[in-house]
Amino acid sequence: MIEIDPKERNLTGIIDFGDLQITDPGYEYTYIFEDCGEEIAYYVMQLRGVDDIERKLKKVSFFVTADHLATVLEGIERNDQTLINEDIKSIRLEMENR
Repeated sequence: MIEIDPKERNLTGIIDFGDLQITDPGYEYTYIFEDCGEEIAYYVMQLRGVDDIERKLKKVSFFVTADHLATVLEGIERNDQTLINEDIKSIRLEMENR
């Protein structure tokens, strides 16, 4: 959950409900990047004192694309064309932005 002060329009907090497991620390930013965009992910990394943010954002972008690809494969397995189409569209958009 992302908390934003509506008056100041500032990020005031992020609550992580613990859906992560042992993995690359950069994965922590995947959903922020995907749901809020690169600019917000950059800002959060900056607030947290992350080093070499540009390089880490490229890795996070890869994680987002890989998650979409996994969903496409799941859609193929389920024979769910909607799931396939939505995530292929997301992959294309991500690739255009890189």
